[in-house]
Amino acid sequence: MKIAFISPNLKAGGGNRSQIMLANGLAERGHNVSIIVPRGLVSKTPLHIGVKIIEVGFPISSFYLSALVNYPLIGLSLGRYDAVIVTFSIIVWFTFFFTWLFGTKFFYFARSYDPLILDQTKIGSRFLLWLYKFMARFSYELPLKLVVNSIWTGRMISENTFKKVSYQVVNNGVDLSVFNCSQQCERDIKRKCKQILVLGKIQKYKGLDDIFTALRILAQKNYSFELVIMTPDDIRVNDALPYKVKFIRPVNNEEIAKAYKNADVCVSSSWYEGFCNPPLEAMACGTPVAATDSGGIREYATHEYNCLMSPAREPESLAKNIEILLTNNDVASRLVQNGLKTAQEFTWEKSVEKLEKILIRKEKK
Repeated sequence: MKIAFISPNLKAGGGNRSQIMLANGLAERGHNVSIIVPRGLVSKTPLHIGVKIIEVGFPISSFYLSALVNYPLIGLSLGRYDAVIVTFSIIVWFTFFFTWLFGTKFFYFARSYDPLILDQTKIGSRFLLWLYKFMARFSYELPLKLVVNSIWTGRMISENTFKKVSYQVVNNGVDLSVFNCSQQCERDIKRKCKQILVLGKIQKYKGLDDIFTALRILAQKNYSFELVIMTPDDIRVNDALPYKVKFIRPVNNEEIAKAYKNADVCVSSSWYEGFCNPPLEAMACGTPVAATDSGGIREYATHEYNCLMSPAREPESLAKNIEILLTNNDVASRLVQNGLKTAQEFTWEKSVEKLEKILIRKEKK
């Protein structure tokens, strides 16, 4: 089967890593898989891409301007594929017509409820923001095959569409060959200065400011810790923060796994996520997790079973949970053991197998 993923970019990030794992997995099953991306938007950071990358169009820095120019050009090439998978709502509008014209199977793999994400983008024009949110909102109602990465994503879409929308769930997974406890973790449980790891992104909904507030509360209680921010972004922090801050920019999954294993606690503070892979990867590495209820995380995370979960945008509650994990080894150990069991249930092999069945399924006449 000849399959094309159409992506806004191939920059370092969880969403792209998930897409690449699915593409690589389908290729390993014998399919001819390509990832199509507008020209100039492929990251120099290695992303373990084992399939063909096709750059189309012109190098335009603005995603929204690029959409107007490059996605119609991409659409013209889609007649050669048996199935096309799009991962962002704006792309749907610029490619759906061409797949309909060529008779190509079209799948929209929604990784979150995009109108929420668009609320956090830097679009200066209120009209353009309204237009893109409108396009995102109604993209789910086009006559296409909808796949989502979690029940939360599916419900968010269903609750915000006029007509009934059917969807199938294909969860994200964990690469257990990399994210695991097979090697000795490098953390020292007796060290006085604990290491708190977060995956920081510049988008406001990722909740990095909430983490700063939560850790300020802990610092006022005289806890000794270092905040480690793992990020591909250029994040600037207040020099007056009452604790140490260290940045790391891993170039591959192995370095990401090492950061998890070094940490005493992994913290996720997003307001909303379609799935949220980092806490699951941390669980696979044997690292205790303090997380916020970001929606999609419910697919695998259970409060007081494999993590400590607090409501989103409540740094005081987040601080309390981090404090428990830093001071109560019995609780942390129990959550770690259950987290390891949870991670074993979410493999990319299972995800790829389910997606493959959806792609090759014949329509009922």
